[in-house]
Amino acid sequence: VNFYKDLPLKGNKIIILRVHSAVRNDSDFVDLFTSELFVEGKYSAYGDQISKAKFLIPPHHEYFAIGPTFVHNPINPAMKGTFADSVIIMMGCASLNKTTMAEAFVSRGAKVVIGWTRLVLLDDSDESTMQLLKYLLERELNIEDAVNKVNQDPPYRAFGTTLDYYPKTARNYKIPTKKNDASLNLMSEPLQFLLLTTPAKWKRIERVAF
Repeated sequence: VNFYKDLPLKGNKIIILRVHSAVRNDSDFVDLFTSELFVEGKYSAYGDQISKAKFLIPPHHEYFAIGPTFVHNPINPAMKGTFADSVIIMMGCASLNKTTMAEAFVSRGAKVVIGWTRLVLLDDSDESTMQLLKYLLERELNIEDAVNKVNQDPPYRAFGTTLDYYPKTARNYKIPTKKNDASLNLMSEPLQFLLLTTPAKWKRIERVAF
């Protein structure tokens, strides 16, 4: 949980969240799992900013998960700072089934958020993310063309899921590189990446339980 609090302050241009995600029960909240085991009452002061996320298959481990209001809350958000036009890739299931988490990231300064519309297998998500980065950075495609290319390539068809992005106004955005941005010269620091992955073994989930 504490890692997410300062995530915008790290200054990364590309953030890859290789974490479980799910739509919260009876709501449109998309929650991102942490690897922090749930402890009753530990974050009760945060209200709906933090939820209890439970695997629906044995051994049913429970973890803390952050919700959209953790990222953006006009009154008292837990997350601090702003993103520097970051591209955020959410690799988990249903991360863009609803746009609530993506909207929260964008409201905090992210340029675009990319994620899956439904359930996705781990191998599919890993492979597709590598392809996406290749299209974005090596072939220098814009967001819409890169996402469309991934959706056209097998095997990203399990569960009828597709890759999507938010907001649609970012369709023509290209990630700045030394090739396509004159403001980046040979003395520039390498483009910074941040990959967050949960140490717990990935297991397929369908929803967040409370």
